[in-house]
Amino acid sequence: MNKTTWGVVGAIEVIAAIAVVAIATIMGGCDHTLETTSGGTCFMKCHWTFIAVSIFGVAGIASSVLALFGKTAEGRRFAAIGVIVVAALAIFATLDAGIGLCGNTAMHCHQTALGVRIASVAAAICAIVQLIKADPNAVNIPKMKL
Repeated sequence: MNKTTWGVVGAIEVIAAIAVVAIATIMGGCDHTLETTSGGTCFMKCHWTFIAVSIFGVAGIASSVLALFGKTAEGRRFAAIGVIVVAALAIFATLDAGIGLCGNTAMHCHQTALGVRIASVAAAICAIVQLIKADPNAVNIPKMKL
């Protein structure tokens, strides 16, 4: 992959990772609190989901920047794998198998989760492309002719 294509794919990946953090932080979970049996209150589980997604997103931003500016094939591959793992964790956190969301699908946390999932998939797709095409010297290697 030439330098320009690598830069474009890396920039899309960085933007997608930033979008994960922005969506999770700005839109966030539901503002309501739940009343406990003892009379106290606690946040709904979607609140904690998007805090976790924000933390995953920060790690995704760091990994995507490292993948973008990496000089060696091994470093690029390692950073791309990091982005894939972080994107998968962000998606998993929004599922019921992870932390989950509110039970009521009419609440806005479900739209927030959709935005997080779309941005995470975009970052993961770019990272997969980077993982496959990580060798910066592959362009200069002569091709075998049949």
